[in-house]
Amino acid sequence: MMVPFPIWLILPLVPLMLTLLAWREGLRALASTESKDGIRSRTLLPMLLLAAPVAMLLGLVGRVANVASQTAPGRMIFIGAASSVVALITSTWSQRGFRPLAIFAAAAWVLCYGLPLLAMFSLAGLR
Repeated sequence: MMVPFPIWLILPLVPLMLTLLAWREGLRALASTESKDGIRSRTLLPMLLLAAPVAMLLGLVGRVANVASQTAPGRMIFIGAASSVVALITSTWSQRGFRPLAIFAAAAWVLCYGLPLLAMFSLAGLR
């Protein structure tokens, strides 16, 4: 008997891979330029903000087995969505080679965290 594979498990892999590619390109941009002060200030902040949604995703996956607090997943989703939006804003003025990957990764994280957040708010409105 064939068990259907839940496709929603694959969806977070897209922003995760885009984030890894953006991090690789950001580290390459930091290592290869001469004037590191301007590049570092424009590239390092989006790189750090793109790490927060990954950490929240790992925290959410780790909490599946241990659900001690009912409000913790909602807060983690909100923190991941807020960090994704700020990463999207700050990546618009980042380094030229890093910018497209950072924008696409941040937009994918906004979509990845925005849909569950939208579902939570819409379900809360039905009460």
